[in-house]
Amino acid sequence: MPVGRRALSALVGLLVLAGCGDRVSGVAITAPPPAPWDPCSLTDDILSGAMLNPMTENSTPIIDRHGEKSCGWTGLDVGVIMSTLPTARMAQLRGGDNIDFREVTVAGRSGVTYRDEGDRRGVFCHLAVPFASGGIMLMQVARSPFGQDQTTPMCVWAVRVAEVLVAGMPR
Repeated sequence: MPVGRRALSALVGLLVLAGCGDRVSGVAITAPPPAPWDPCSLTDDILSGAMLNPMTENSTPIIDRHGEKSCGWTGLDVGVIMSTLPTARMAQLRGGDNIDFREVTVAGRSGVTYRDEGDRRGVFCHLAVPFASGGIMLMQVARSPFGQDQTTPMCVWAVRVAEVLVAGMPR
């Protein structure tokens, strides 16, 4: 019976280790990160409320790395590309050609707007909001050349549109 006791003892030891859940043989076991939120899941009502046409949806990823998700729509005055960047941090946005950072509050959440230094005509604005679980939502808003409103600054448009879109995304 000594062999049986050893086998039983080893089995009990494995069960105890398995019951711990986060360590086996000294190696940490981590759960896979949650799937990033998909901006294409915004409802037609939300998109219409943001002055975007749901029928113009384009889900072709601009950059497809690290599980990023992107979706875009157009409206009469602006077009929007909304991306979920699950591994990005707000601090990464600063620097390079990004300029004119302004802290904003959209749908009760803190975020920033900024522009690209190369956008001399002022037809783009970027807006970023962090997720509580990590990562950020990054939105690019572009002026439509056919829009009736050619005078409202693009970052004003970005906040206006984001008020509705950000309210429809998870915290």
